[in-house]
Amino acid sequence: MSEKLAPLDIPVPAIVMRGSHGDLDYAIFRRVPGLELDELSANEFELRMFDNTFLDKRYFDDILPCMTDRLQFCPEERYLEHADFGFGSVLSHEEEITAVLDRKEARHGDFPFDMTWLDLGMPEMVFLSRFRDYYTSTERDVLDFGERIA
Repeated sequence: MSEKLAPLDIPVPAIVMRGSHGDLDYAIFRRVPGLELDELSANEFELRMFDNTFLDKRYFDDILPCMTDRLQFCPEERYLEHADFGFGSVLSHEEEITAVLDRKEARHGDFPFDMTWLDLGMPEMVFLSRFRDYYTSTERDVLDFGERIA
């Protein structure tokens, strides 16, 4: 993977070993120097994030207040997200869903993300409205739903 991404200037360390443990797969990457971004001073962060990458500082500065305002609506609990959900990831038989496939992008996060992803890809299907209606009909509440999907 690192060789494929190198021409794009995406720094991905080389994989030095792959293996399995039970039914889990793993990869060990070559050790590289560096600090996590949250360990950097504000000046170092700005230099690394904007001066040497494709990120546009003006755009980032425009959307940062909106992102920061939304933090208060992020729930503490995490759920399993599919994170790449679509019709190609679902098997059905007659009127029943029989399997959800392709979990390679799965992660812990905020479950309405999957509905937002579907809605972005197929807005004519109004998945977010259907999701909200379903939760309302089952008398379950998704706290701060509108703010979490905005």
